[in-house]
Amino acid sequence: MKSKKSSTIEAVLLVLIIAASVGILFFQISAMKNQPIAQIKNEPALLIQRALLVASAPEGMRTGHFETPANLTGVLGYKSDNDRRRQSNRTQPVQIIPQTTSVNYNYGLSTGEMLPWMSDEDLGNTLNSFVSLGAGWIRMDLSWGSIQPDSATAYDWKNIDRVVSAANARNLKVLPILAYTPAWARPSGCNNDKCAPADPAKFAAFAAEAAKRYAPLGVHTWEIWNEPNISVFWQPAPDAKAYSNLLKLASAAIKAKDAQAKIITAGLSPADTSGTDISPIDFLTRIYQAGVASSFDAVGMHPYTYPFLATDANPWSAWLQMSVTKPNLRSVMTQNGDSAKQIWITEVGAPTGGPGLSAVTATNKYSGQYDHVSEALQAQIMSNAIGNYKTLSFAGPLFWYTNKDLGTANSTNENFFGLTRFDGSNKTAFDLFKSLISVK
Repeated sequence: MKSKKSSTIEAVLLVLIIAASVGILFFQISAMKNQPIAQIKNEPALLIQRALLVASAPEGMRTGHFETPANLTGVLGYKSDNDRRRQSNRTQPVQIIPQTTSVNYNYGLSTGEMLPWMSDEDLGNTLNSFVSLGAGWIRMDLSWGSIQPDSATAYDWKNIDRVVSAANARNLKVLPILAYTPAWARPSGCNNDKCAPADPAKFAAFAAEAAKRYAPLGVHTWEIWNEPNISVFWQPAPDAKAYSNLLKLASAAIKAKDAQAKIITAGLSPADTSGTDISPIDFLTRIYQAGVASSFDAVGMHPYTYPFLATDANPWSAWLQMSVTKPNLRSVMTQNGDSAKQIWITEVGAPTGGPGLSAVTATNKYSGQYDHVSEALQAQIMSNAIGNYKTLSFAGPLFWYTNKDLGTANSTNENFFGLTRFDGSNKTAFDLFKSLISVK
């Protein structure tokens, strides 16, 4: 039989052992909280801890889509849909570079969906490069499918929170693109996030929550969808009346949460009116015919012209369709009493790689074989476009697409719109862009 003294000593030792184990557990969780799961998958102790945490978590947490408590970020991990189901890596944020020159809020960089999925380090470095270039705006996807991947009742804002916070720390403005339908909100038979929502009121509810969350953080300008005049981004086929209804509902929902909100119509893609696409001029005309002029504060346009210069005299030129061709976007706006509203150029650029031929010099002899341009011609197109942009009294900010190449595969020209190559080295257009937009 043990004495009371020995039993007491053992009890104290047991308590100390348990306390030490708990301390080690929380130390390890804390140490790994910013590590991506890929970095811990071969460490059994951490996997056990993660399994215990998941097992004890509420049911919604186990689906992979939930609001992660701050002290568990990176431990439980998560995935968002956004087609590729990618996982963002957490690392220590990089130091914010000091602003030795002012950024120019007449210019920005359009980044698509890249920023929210970057590690903290890559995000910091990328936004530091925006500051060094002098660009004052970031245009990025705020994908409905990423924020509400599973239902109308749950939200996952973490990645957008990181971008907005990092942008604010550098005095950069954010233009979110509200777009892309999660699986649960799509029409029956649709398997693509570019399908129009089955119920636009649910999209408007999402837009309202976004405005409620980010207006206090300085986000007051919103672009509603992206290129709905082409079937690539509005499926099964472009429908100006349906888009107008979505715009009307989303605009009202946003402005109910933020009286300062400014609404930009979706940037329209260069296109001819055909069986599948609708030209920018025809699409804007139909928006006005739908009676929703009061639902937007500016018109979005994507006046790509490559392999030609912006000012080349081509009747199909999306750049000239803003104000030169007859009719043009400005004439449509004026006819509808909207001459005071601006046109925001929310994308423009030129790819420097692709599967077809490369145009070395701008030419007025069109050939469909030229699906990209040389780096020298990319810079020439930029110089011509920005030079002409500076003369346009009706123009809002201009966003260059994009900051960095997405890859190196020549199977698509989508990989090569960057100011820098995929390896991070600068193209000729990088320093030119910095020079052209510098605040004198």
